[in-house]
Amino acid sequence: MQYPPNSPYGPQGQATSPLYENHYMGFYIKVYPDHIEFKNSHGSQVAHLSQITSVQAGMPLFMGITITINGQSQMIPTSKKKEVERAMLDAQAQLITINPSVQPQQPQVSMRSPMQQPVGTPIDAEIKQVKMEIEQRRLQINQVNANMSNVRAHYQQKHVHGGGKFGSFVRGVQRSSKDAELKKQQPAKERLQREKLALEQQLSNLKLLKAQGITHITH
Repeated sequence: MQYPPNSPYGPQGQATSPLYENHYMGFYIKVYPDHIEFKNSHGSQVAHLSQITSVQAGMPLFMGITITINGQSQMIPTSKKKEVERAMLDAQAQLITINPSVQPQQPQVSMRSPMQQPVGTPIDAEIKQVKMEIEQRRLQINQVNANMSNVRAHYQQKHVHGGGKFGSFVRGVQRSSKDAELKKQQPAKERLQREKLALEQQLSNLKLLKAQGITHITH
């Protein structure tokens, strides 16, 4: 990005420390003298202060702030809405005082029509997909458990109870066959359990993001 003539940056365009920064649940926003850097559900982004046309803290229970950049709304999760809002407005005011030629740009409606959908996958669709995958893993685990139960039941039914060396030999063969079959099923069961646990954690994270007002996510 190009910095204005009076920007408080070095010859190589290296930024000083931010005037304000806030981190929340892996997201962040940093306010510099002439631009902001932030990370939301769409990833890390940079915007010049002159591109920001509005800053809205939103509803009381809404853990995020909405900024409009060139007519496009961006939601940034944060627990310090008023602080973030004040820091951005103060930085804009300072920049205009230092360089009056830098004024917030008017929204460019042509860049994003009202019917255009945000970038990314709708979070509700993602939640639905993860729930389906969790259910699939649950059914697969149940099937493996049923197979292992059948192996044990078959062993009990066919188990030789006779004495002598022959009976002992047959019992040993049957037991070895049962243990081998169960051992073969165990890795699949453990893999499915790990996958199910990871999906449940992913679902929990998605629900948390949705509660913060995130509507779309990118992969």
